[in-house]
Amino acid sequence: LVGPDTALFKSELYVKPVNWIRPINQIKGLRCIAKYQPDGPEVPCLVTPFDTARAHVQFDDPQRALIPGQSIVFFEESELLGGGPIERVL
Repeated sequence: LVGPDTALFKSELYVKPVNWIRPINQIKGLRCIAKYQPDGPEVPCLVTPFDTARAHVQFDDPQRALIPGQSIVFFEESELLGGGPIERVL
C-alpha cells in the first residue's frame, strides 16, 4: 500500500508470548526502555502485562514501522527484563 510516512507511526502494541526474566507487577505495569530493531533507538514506554504470556506496550512517542512478528525487548537501565514477538500494532 502507498500512503504518507505519518501512517507508519504507531504508539501501542501487544506482545505475545512474553518471556519475562523476573516477575512484573501486572496491576501497575512497568516504565522501562524498549528496543524493537537491532540497530534502532532505545525508546521509553509503559509495559502492562495481562498475564504471564501477553502484554500491552504504550510508547511515550509514536514509533516508526512497528511490524507484527518483529521482536521487542524491555530493559531497566542495563538489565534485560524480557521480550517477545509483536502480536498486534494499534
